[in-house]
Formats: sequence, C-alpha cells, structure tokens
Amino acid sequence: DEILVFLGSFFFALPVFVLSYMISSKDIKDKIERISNEFENFIVLNSSGKLEILRKFEFEENFSNLVKAFLISAILEKLGFKKLFDIQLSEIENLKEEIFKNLPVESNRIDKEIYDIQNLQNITQDYQVYSSILNKNLSKIDKRNFFAHAGFEHNAIELKKQNNEVYVRIYNENKNQAESLIIGNLPQI
Repeated sequence: DEILVFLGSFFFALPVFVLSYMISSKDIKDKIERISNEFENFIVLNSSGKLEILRKFEFEENFSNLVKAFLISAILEKLGFKKLFDIQLSEIENLKEEIFKNLPVESNRIDKEIYDIQNLQNITQDYQVYSSILNKNLSKIDKRNFFAHAGFEHNAIELKKQNNEVYVRIYNENKNQAESLIIGNLPQI
C-alpha cells in the first residue's frame, strides 16, 4: 500500500504526500532484482519431442508498480529529494519547481496553497492541524478539497513555524483516510 500511496501522490501532484511516502530507490531495486531472479528460477525448458518453455511464475501489476516507483524515486533522489516527515515549505516549493513546473494546473494549485500558508499569521511553534489554525472545526478529510488543494486539505495536514520556516506534516489522525483516498482513486497504473 505504501508504494501505491507514493505513486498516487505523484500521479495526483500531492507534494506533502510525495515527500512523506518517498521510497528508497535502492530498496525498490533490491525487491525488483529478487522478483526477477525468482522469475528466472521458475522457467522450465521441456524438450520431450518439441521445445516448450513453462513459466510457473509471472509478473503482475504489482511488479510494474515497483518499476514505476523505482523510476520516480531514482529521479527524485538524483534531484536531491529524500523522504521527510517534517517538510519545510521551501522543500515543497523546490519539488514543485523541479517536477510540476511544466504542469500548469498542478503547479498553480501548489503555488496557491503555499501562498495561503505563507500568509497565515497564527502558526505556532508546535504542530497544529491546519483547520484549527483557521478556527474551523476539525473533521474528516473532504475528498473534493483533498484533491482540489493538492493534498493541503485543512484536515489532512499540520503546520508549525520554527526559525521563520513553516513546516508541514501529515496529520496522523486522518492519515489512514488520506491513504485510502489516494489508493481508492488511482486508475490502473
């Protein structure tokens, strides 16, 4: 599921989730190699009168998702990104510039969310749910708002400010719901 959340975060341009669920390309590469070796071990050549190749093991959709996750992780790592739990807003800006800048809809959504957060006056030094900072009632994540606001939905993230830098992280109480929204809305990729 973590791989699907990572892929979905990238697919839906949800930068907080991309950085929070990023997977080490080395770890994924090791899994891919183990599966490939297993595949080779299960190929049987049968030559009773005619040459027949029997495969008792096949690649499925999960394998292709591993390959996609490897490619995305490797690119992100080459660009200097790594998995983060406490994410500086400036790191989200960097991700947007490196990955989403040529996607105008996604780029503009992320810019708008960053702008709104930068202009909040009452962010404290301790993490608070975004909705609390806005004096709104805390509730479950609204699906439409979650995707429309690039994952910056007010009940999905927490914010704090330290040394003039705003930090963002996923709100743990609604984390499972966010994961379900991402996975549940993925097309067959």
